Amino acid sequence: MLHIKKTFSLSLPHITTSTSKPMELSPVRTDDDELTQDVIADPDTHDNNWQLADRPDEQELEAFWTGVEQDVKKDP
Repeated sequence: MLHIKKTFSLSLPHITTSTSKPMELSPVRTDDDELTQDVIADPDTHDNNWQLADRPDEQELEAFWTGVEQDVKKDP
């Protein structure tokens, strides 16, 4: 009969934590794409215009999503 032993050895490499200076994150690279440009150009107060309504304006939603679909078809 085959017996499986539940012992194993795992050796991890030694990591030195002493460095001359602390780690620093690299600066964020800007892709300079359309989304980044729009986010930068958008004023900070633009997000304060949200309003909740019992029923959304269906024509406005339809016009918005039609524009989104056309934009995706032009530039997928």
